Amino acid sequence: MKRMNKKAWFLILTCLFAEINTAGAEDLPRETIVVHLSQQYLLAGEKVGFSVFVSNQKDLPGKQISNLAFVELLDASSQSVIRQKILLKNGTGSGVFSLPDSLSTGIYSFVAYTSWLKNFGEKYFSLSQLLVVKPGDALPTKEQNEAIKTQRSAQPGKNANLSLQLDKTSFATREKVKVELNLEEPTDNAVISVAVRKKEPAVFKKGWVQSDSIPPVDTIDFFPDYKGILLTGFLRNKQTSEPLPDQQVFLSFPGENVEIKHTTTGRNGKFRFLLDPAAGEKDMVFFTGSENTGVWLDDKFFDSLNNPAASDSLILKEKEVDFFTEKYINRQLQERFKQTEFVNNTVSGQSTSFCFYDDPLQVLKTEDYVQLDSLHEYFYELIPAVHLNRKNKKYTMRMSNFDKNYHFGNNPALFVDGVYYPSPGELMKTDAGKIDRIEVIPEIYYYRDLIFDGIVSVFSKDADFMDFPLLPNMTRVFYQLAEPAKKLHLPKLESDIQSTIPDLRWLIYWNPEIEMDDNFTTLEFATSDVKGEFEISVSGVTGHGEIIQSTKTFIVE
Repeated sequence: MKRMNKKAWFLILTCLFAEINTAGAEDLPRETIVVHLSQQYLLAGEKVGFSVFVSNQKDLPGKQISNLAFVELLDASSQSVIRQKILLKNGTGSGVFSLPDSLSTGIYSFVAYTSWLKNFGEKYFSLSQLLVVKPGDALPTKEQNEAIKTQRSAQPGKNANLSLQLDKTSFATREKVKVELNLEEPTDNAVISVAVRKKEPAVFKKGWVQSDSIPPVDTIDFFPDYKGILLTGFLRNKQTSEPLPDQQVFLSFPGENVEIKHTTTGRNGKFRFLLDPAAGEKDMVFFTGSENTGVWLDDKFFDSLNNPAASDSLILKEKEVDFFTEKYINRQLQERFKQTEFVNNTVSGQSTSFCFYDDPLQVLKTEDYVQLDSLHEYFYELIPAVHLNRKNKKYTMRMSNFDKNYHFGNNPALFVDGVYYPSPGELMKTDAGKIDRIEVIPEIYYYRDLIFDGIVSVFSKDADFMDFPLLPNMTRVFYQLAEPAKKLHLPKLESDIQSTIPDLRWLIYWNPEIEMDDNFTTLEFATSDVKGEFEISVSGVTGHGEIIQSTKTFIVE
């Protein structure tokens, strides 16, 4: 395997990195991130749905810089309790946090950010507060003060005006409610999130941090997850942990298809790969040029969340204590009647897999032949284009193309179950009965900045790379790309007014992603048996990147 035109690639990348790193703060694209929560007053063990909206309205309206958002639930000491990576599509993503039953009573921070925003500091992250009460814990009363941080997000610039229209302001229990939502200015592809819940006490402050300008940035340390998920890490010496610059790194993926990525480490031993924007776990294998080389992957979560927002004093008065007391009683009854929220996985982006080479010239299926004693015999008897030589207990491989009547290259690219595996000797030790097929391309093959002296791909029956040993300079990793998409579902209850089963829902509607057609949409839901003041809360983003936020209340009596 050879590298093609290394100098040209180096110059292109150098110019790109230099342009970003020397740009003035005023020239850098900026993002605004906004979070919408299904509830903010919760009992330990409950589930909270959330939507994330990322906009870069001011600089690149309608364009998406980041394909990935990071969300975390932090306790009072800024320790992460729950953290997830959320895929963004057109700047929008959603998910669910299932709060552990063991969470102690207190204020928790829901923080959201992108890799790009990490360059500017946590002041530009979205921060919302949750008040969580663990049944059995003493509630903080007016004699007990507790610090609370102001809910914040970076200033979005211009907001889109959304009107919420109800045909009346008061409804009976179990009555159908129709809400008309209308954007006052024309836009395209608006997406909103809607929660309808019993109105929570006004303890949390809401507002925007003014951020009309981006702070000075000396260097760009975090590149955005643009057009995919950016995988970053370092090559280091296993013994000394010293970084290893100018080293080749190959990345491939076990499976039915063959895909290879290649890069060279920078001065500090850092490497970057762009992966498909997909959810779930990705099986990947790194190959480096030395047995003494170790692969360290970056943890892309921001582990320095220690700059609290402006704080006020939280005092739970009698009204707030009554709120949680009533909610706890209702929650017990909901569990008794199986009316609690549940979580379902939804269809999310899956990693696309493809074979980087065209149709092979020869495909040998082992089941089409009498089983031979060794893998070497299959090559010797049935694949004349591949020549295996053994000398001093070491195998070498070269290829010929008899149709074109020439020999070429002593170093064809060898793949095993989709993984780059430049060790024919280790491959020959494999039990031939585990092999499904062998694919061969007996010609020089160009792929991106690589040149292959032919290609040989060997596949086991399961194609999972479990029947082959890792080479000393290989590292296998099961890497979490993003959280599989999940949606918070509310229980489906009989709306019949004559039903004797109580409907005790406090959260009576939640939809994290609604696409608005022609700037208008209509929602319908039914009230429950819970009486009092309810709130319709809406957040979202327009196709032009304008943030949408609106609320409206109504009474159930």
